[in-house]
Amino acid sequence: MAVGYHSFGSRRFPQAISGNTIFTPGGDGALWALDVNTAQVQWTYHAGFNVRGHTALYSSPAVDETNGWVIGIADTGHMFVLNKDTGRVVKEAFLGVTSWKVFDPHPDSGYWIPGPSGLAIVPSQGLLYVAATDYDRAWKGMGSAGREKLFCYDYLSDPNTLTLLWEYQFCADDDCSEEANEYLVRGHDPYVVAWYSMGSPALADGHVYFASHNGKIYCFGSSYTSTTTTTGGQPCPAEVIYGVNSKETKLLGYFKDSVLSQTQEGRTIIELYYMWSPAIVDALSKDKAFRAEVKEIVDEFFPRIGSDSN
Repeated sequence: MAVGYHSFGSRRFPQAISGNTIFTPGGDGALWALDVNTAQVQWTYHAGFNVRGHTALYSSPAVDETNGWVIGIADTGHMFVLNKDTGRVVKEAFLGVTSWKVFDPHPDSGYWIPGPSGLAIVPSQGLLYVAATDYDRAWKGMGSAGREKLFCYDYLSDPNTLTLLWEYQFCADDDCSEEANEYLVRGHDPYVVAWYSMGSPALADGHVYFASHNGKIYCFGSSYTSTTTTTGGQPCPAEVIYGVNSKETKLLGYFKDSVLSQTQEGRTIIELYYMWSPAIVDALSKDKAFRAEVKEIVDEFFPRIGSDSN
């Protein structure tokens, strides 16, 4: 079946299907809802077109069948939740811009762009995961590079917007203390057609998996069968400070599971740790100085923790 609408192509614009409707992102910045049998247009929604990079809506949409929504993110940073039957806007936000409110104008900077990164959602919890690079670094030229982050949003709780739960920045050698290590995603010259090869997060057994431009594959979160859960598979504070697979993170995890969990006092500490973990992760991810201070404090405990694990 040939469809004569704008810039469709499965290689560059991955689609999503719900019932008899296929949702296709287009090079014009619109999300098209088409009947799979007749190719008749059911509705369109213009999500945004980034003139500076000639990029539009590349990211694969995700369908939440439970709520009857289709969710997408344009390369203007515009995040949107639509009624999948009518295309009506349910709620919206801008990727990485926590200060943006409904009816605010489009932010001039500070937002992130997903390129072709597919969205991964957990409808039962209303969670959305997406990878993106920062708009402010994206167009500094072919010889430059931008940052890379994985975002987790709550798209269910707030009736008007999507709420950022956590974000994780990837760096070379898991070392974000040096600014040069933050720049992983190849940049492009402004006002040329660009194509960002952002990876897509994947969900399995309660974990969030992501392959970074730093050459490593990351796994976040606890298993669904675990007795201790964290919000939406977010990284723990130790992973933010030391890296997911570092010996320090493994040692702290061993101390938690093998020492603290053996006493009532220790289990209380673990409960408090998971209660405050989202706020701590958010602060550590955004404030390098705070992250360095916490690391210095925790480093002092390793000699004692090491002796307890022997």
